[in-house]
Amino acid sequence: LVFNTDTIETIGYAWCLNSHYDYDTERTEKYFPNLTGSLVLPSNLKIIGNYAFRGNPGFTSNLVIPDGVTTIGDYAFYGCNYLNGNLVIPDSVTTLGKYAFAYCYSFNGTLTLSSNLTVIEDDVFAGCTGLRGDLIVPDGVTSIGSRAFGGFNSGSRMFENGTLTLPDSVITIKSDAFDYCRF
Repeated sequence: LVFNTDTIETIGYAWCLNSHYDYDTERTEKYFPNLTGSLVLPSNLKIIGNYAFRGNPGFTSNLVIPDGVTTIGDYAFYGCNYLNGNLVIPDSVTTLGKYAFAYCYSFNGTLTLSSNLTVIEDDVFAGCTGLRGDLIVPDGVTSIGSRAFGGFNSGSRMFENGTLTLPDSVITIKSDAFDYCRF
């Protein structure tokens, strides 16, 4: 999926979810099921909304989040199982929703977090078992949610042989935040 315009600034709620029950209209909506190949986001994108690409396992490329994105919503890429490579959350991102990248298990490189995050929500990277290398939580983060970096199970190799660096700003680490990580 390639957006052939740079004028799109927001990709909204459930934009390409296979199906979604809309509680406002009380009907099930269908959204572009089974998109495949590369996912190329528009360069002027500011907001990736809740559920924007959830449950679409057909994307098989590196994910490049453009500089300028400020918000990645809840479940935005949940279950996009074959996105791969490194995952870089640009410094423009200040809000990263719960489950945003959960169960994207084919990311097989490093994770770089935005230096402007203050909260790492519950389950944001849960099940991203292919992530490797060091995990550096940026200065300014005060809270790390439950299972934020949790693996599937004891067979997980998340961050294997890497190191975990936590800043002094962290006040709260919720249960199982690093469950099954291999630091």
